[in-house]
Amino acid sequence: MHRSELHQYPSDGPLWELVARLGAARFTGQVDVGVERRVQLFVADGRIYVAQHADDAPLGDRLVAAGALTAQQLQQGEVRVGDNVSLARLFERVADADRDVVQVALIHLNDAVLEPVAQQPAGAVAVVPLRHHASGAHLWDRELAALPTAAADDDDVVAIVGALQHADDTPKHVDDTPEHVDDTPAAPVQASSPMSLPPLVLPTLGAVGSRVAPPPDGSATSPGLSKFTPADMETLVLPKLSSRPMSMNEITAAHAVVEPDALAPVEVPATQEIWEMVDEMLGIPHTDEALVTAGPSAASAAHVDDRKSRGWLRGRRG
Repeated sequence: MHRSELHQYPSDGPLWELVARLGAARFTGQVDVGVERRVQLFVADGRIYVAQHADDAPLGDRLVAAGALTAQQLQQGEVRVGDNVSLARLFERVADADRDVVQVALIHLNDAVLEPVAQQPAGAVAVVPLRHHASGAHLWDRELAALPTAAADDDDVVAIVGALQHADDTPKHVDDTPEHVDDTPAAPVQASSPMSLPPLVLPTLGAVGSRVAPPPDGSATSPGLSKFTPADMETLVLPKLSSRPMSMNEITAAHAVVEPDALAPVEVPATQEIWEMVDEMLGIPHTDEALVTAGPSAASAAHVDDRKSRGWLRGRRG
């Protein structure tokens, strides 16, 4: 509801309907209504937090009369600025003031003002937007509750709360004299475990060149696993590169001379057939070249008939 609509509310309309419209419009400010006895409504976001007559006693005195506060608590919780007395910081200044009791008592005081005049005409409506009650009661709901007091029988909780509350009050002295630093190394802290664990044993490598570690009892290696040592390299004969171009027959003969037992016997007819197929693909006519057999005499025969070898003919015709 806008301000102009509040002013246009009919004077014979019931007061309760005006209160409902204030809530629907979420109005904030002061509204004065009533015919015989004027009523002051202080509203925050559509909620009436203080309802009083213009000639009522101050809010603090009314709370003391209702038993929600003592005179000493009221005096301790008041903040006076000139002629104004504010209770906005009541619960922060008075630690033993019960917030719930005070707020419930204020609700009863408001109901005691509104219920008798709820069906009466609203009369002339005076609206002052954004004006709050001088007591500052509209701030009570916005304040956080005080830190709860620790149980007296819990020493640990009392010590922690006390340290937090007095942390900022501890004086801090600045001294230019360097403090003595103890250079004595601290004793190593040994972590205690519920059960003792056996020392960690890592696997060890076996003999040099072995694929598996030898059994601790000296037994033979498991079947299926061969054992190879660097000593076997001494008897291994590796092929050597030639210092000049060689034909296939010379290479075969050289292998037969170097290691006649290590190489398999050369199938001469099969080799001849392969080279004949190659000659046919290249268009080279067949020659009556004699095949060199594997053996010690094969190398000398290859040297004698080198000019008639297949490699020599290819060199001439290629």
